[in-house]
Amino acid sequence: MKELLDKKTPLTLVDSRPAGRYAQDHLPGAVSIPDDVIKEKKAEVLPKEKDKPLIFYCGGITCGLSTNSAKIAKELGYSDVRVYHEGEPAWRKKGLPLYASNKFVTEGNIVLIDLRDAKKAEAGRIARSVSIPFANFKAKTDDIPVKANVILYGDSEQQALEAMKILSEEGYKKVALVAGGLEGWQKGGGQVVKGPVETKITWKRKPVPGEVSMADFKKAAAGQDPNAVIVDVRGKNEASEGKLKNATLMPLDELGKRVTELPKGKKVFVHCSTGQRAEIAVKEMKKNGVDAYFLIADMECKGENCTFSE
Repeated sequence: MKELLDKKTPLTLVDSRPAGRYAQDHLPGAVSIPDDVIKEKKAEVLPKEKDKPLIFYCGGITCGLSTNSAKIAKELGYSDVRVYHEGEPAWRKKGLPLYASNKFVTEGNIVLIDLRDAKKAEAGRIARSVSIPFANFKAKTDDIPVKANVILYGDSEQQALEAMKILSEEGYKKVALVAGGLEGWQKGGGQVVKGPVETKITWKRKPVPGEVSMADFKKAAAGQDPNAVIVDVRGKNEASEGKLKNATLMPLDELGKRVTELPKGKKVFVHCSTGQRAEIAVKEMKKNGVDAYFLIADMECKGENCTFSE
């Protein structure tokens, strides 16, 4: 994938994850076309040229959204359809750049860090940014909430990538860059502020619309909430390695045919292995009158022993 992008090969790179996940971090040059949007609008949202490379990716090998989208594209007559199966997790693991959307930088619940010298930040910086000069960055990582979406920019992209690497080595999973740094931000119409810098991080996690809290999910999973049920939308192969005892397995690609099986008098808490497929499933369920909510968490199961980490 990197080789194709480095060569500037003419192609369309599609992020099949929910739009909110694309906003948080996406591969260079990628466009957001969520899998459920392709299912609904088909060729209307895809490129007109059907002979150029069309590459889909999502949240890794078990995600399934990219393969679903690729299948639809092939059925629509696109002749060079590919899937970057390893997706965003593998790209991140290699230390390659991921970018946040400008709107997410402006409005998202993030920790935005300016790695430049404080004097440069005083002269002009992105609003809401916290000044942590790169020279002091490694010593300051304890001040950065590990569960936050962290967005970085500095004197160069290489500097921001170095900071991203430091955070990744310390267990941070939600780190992205401002595309083009401050210069790119301004070229894209982003506003800058001047004056004394902020050095204190004041971040608190805020649930996103449609999300179920971990506490409520665990209560339902333990059978302690008679008014809620758990639905697992992972694939059958994934679930064969382990699943929650009280969860109903309903793979995302079967949801359209089975949505009528869901109770309408109870809350439906939906999970997958990361939250990406669960979010798309909830969108479909709500269209059918189901009171559904998704869990954003990484999940691992061995038998009925499942662990979730936010």
